[in-house]
Amino acid sequence: MTGQPFFLAIAGLGLSIAGFGGVVTALHQDQGWSRTELWRLRNIVRMGLVCMFLALSPFPIYAWLGNQSLAMRVGSALIAAVHAVESIQTFRGRKEWQSRGWLPRYIAVGRETDDAKD
Repeated sequence: MTGQPFFLAIAGLGLSIAGFGGVVTALHQDQGWSRTELWRLRNIVRMGLVCMFLALSPFPIYAWLGNQSLAMRVGSALIAAVHAVESIQTFRGRKEWQSRGWLPRYIAVGRETDDAKD
């Protein structure tokens, strides 16, 4: 299948991002976790694993269908569907962002928030 090294590299990056969550957890001081920090850490790990599995999805699809063009179309539709579901879950997770609207919280990843005091 053409493009195989690209997909494997993306899968490796996704797994590295998911592993970053373990490094953050190991290096975190004993001061406890705020709800926002836990939410962010869970999303980093989840999205890293999703990225890895989506990057590897064209291989079994190609093996099943036997047509590379069709496998790429099905894989692209799968990626679009997963991103749509992730976007919907982000909007539903607004209850975790108590003091502001969803957009500032979605953009301001590294800034302390009001609900960190919970």
